[in-house]
Amino acid sequence: MPLKENDNTPAKWTQTFKIKSVDYQGQKSHNLNMNCRETGNAQVPEAEAEAIVGAYMEKVTQRHPGWRLERVVNMVRNVDVKKGKRYLLELLMRDESGEARRISEYVYAESSSGPDQHQLKICYPTGFRWNPQATVHFVIPVKNQARWVHLLIRDVETLVRETGDSHFNLILTDFSSSDMDMEQALVRSQIPRYQYKKLSGNFERSRGLQEGVNLIKDPHSIVFLFDLHISFPSHIIDLIRKHCVEGYQAFAPVVMRMECGSSPIDARGLWEVQGFGLLGLYKSDLMKVGGMNVREFKGRWGGEDWELLDRIIMGGLEVERFYMRNFYHHYHSKRGMWNVNHR
Repeated sequence: MPLKENDNTPAKWTQTFKIKSVDYQGQKSHNLNMNCRETGNAQVPEAEAEAIVGAYMEKVTQRHPGWRLERVVNMVRNVDVKKGKRYLLELLMRDESGEARRISEYVYAESSSGPDQHQLKICYPTGFRWNPQATVHFVIPVKNQARWVHLLIRDVETLVRETGDSHFNLILTDFSSSDMDMEQALVRSQIPRYQYKKLSGNFERSRGLQEGVNLIKDPHSIVFLFDLHISFPSHIIDLIRKHCVEGYQAFAPVVMRMECGSSPIDARGLWEVQGFGLLGLYKSDLMKVGGMNVREFKGRWGGEDWELLDRIIMGGLEVERFYMRNFYHHYHSKRGMWNVNHR
């Protein structure tokens, strides 16, 4: 019964409600939901993470008795429901002398293993090693997007300055832009490594990407098929290296598509779960599956990402997929963009 204003009758709180909190992370599947654009990555349960790290450290201390765990930096889990789980462990340790050691390795736990760290059977997956020295090439096709190119150059300058990474290269393929001298802008920039190629004709994303890939001489370097309207975190190069494994795995991080009026400082938007255009893999793997489909997508763009994804999977590669923090697609108008038919 509701209390009336100025009612001096004492309230009798005889009924309470007990609401059981929902463990959302405990209920969430490890599978990527292609229909939900709002939720993020599923968290590894704390008990599972502790058991895996404990089993790993048990093996480490058998070979290096003086080593100890300082903290767990990161853990990424990939689930095979039949065989087991693969983890990327990133741990900060101290060796016998107290010197800090950063370890980033893939380990595998069989599905038959028990939950206790002493029962876990962990091993290194055969041949599944990421290369910390691999050169990462950002490949971006462009036409008449001067303001966005200037922003890209500024962001890449910041990326190189903050990371000091010498194994990074920016590749721009330019469909004869008339609104800026792109090559001179690169010359004047503080980007130490870049490549530029001028193309003719209408904008074709597949052709522009393939022309950029063709400039890469080392097949054992990583190609990251990129987009112009992206804001990225400073650790993106490191992430791409860790999740691209030559002969085994490509990497397609999920980007957040920001809404109109939003910015990376106050990001609002939805995850682009249906898009696979932002994709990293070794050039050798890209060439094995046939490269970009320039014939079928001649004179147009849109859909080339799914077509390439199909061939990558048919070629026997895994595709690592998770939501990347601070990875945004800027909202922008489509007006006047490239003047071609697209999706």
